[in-house]
Amino acid sequence: MKKPIVVDCGELGWSLYLVGHLRFLRAYYDFNIDIMTYPDRQCLYKNIVNNIYVLPDNFYKKFDISEQECFGIQASSDPESKDKLMAFFLNEIAEDYYIPPGFQFTCKSFGMIYSHEPFSYGEKIATLSIDREILVFPRARGGRFLPRNLPVKFYIDLIYELCKQFPNRTVRTMGIESGAYKIDKVIAQNYVCDVKKEANLQDMIDRCQIALVAIGSQSAPLKITLLQGVPTFMIGHEKERQANT
Repeated sequence: MKKPIVVDCGELGWSLYLVGHLRFLRAYYDFNIDIMTYPDRQCLYKNIVNNIYVLPDNFYKKFDISEQECFGIQASSDPESKDKLMAFFLNEIAEDYYIPPGFQFTCKSFGMIYSHEPFSYGEKIATLSIDREILVFPRARGGRFLPRNLPVKFYIDLIYELCKQFPNRTVRTMGIESGAYKIDKVIAQNYVCDVKKEANLQDMIDRCQIALVAIGSQSAPLKITLLQGVPTFMIGHEKERQANT
């Protein structure tokens, strides 16, 4: 009998819905499932799925991950991208697996979600810092998402004011270079640029333990800081979208 497996290769924000839905299936239907996803997202699925696999190396050569859309990669110039993803992964997963129809790279919302809960911490506070930090997420995505970005000057001014107003706190920017401004100029003694080339979600989640507050435009990292119980200022880029219940 074949086992179900889900592929998470879309946008990070939609992974949070997927996590909630898998929790629901496990809690109410004892539905066991495996997942294949990006290396840094493995931490999101701890204690929820049976087995976690990372996306194969040739995935990155065949698909442009900057074209992430909801649960898949749907380049506007390629309406058959869903079919191509399906064909690719059916060839990559083991023969004793199948991809359930409800998890096939479509842009959709799941009807049932089992309580959004904090993610598990990897490192303890003592190994990070004893100081409470102010986290800033300077979102800067490209392509069709470009109009949603706030100007880099906004974040530079924000960081400067935070460092000035809270000289005894570390102000830390976080994100990845492909999706955030890397503001690495020396702004103040208490400023740290932690925008890196590759994502490390576990590190970001761990830092929530010592975060006094998180600030940034509407994006997945801010939704994660909220889940971790961090007071969060989320700045919307579209009035209709941000004001939607």
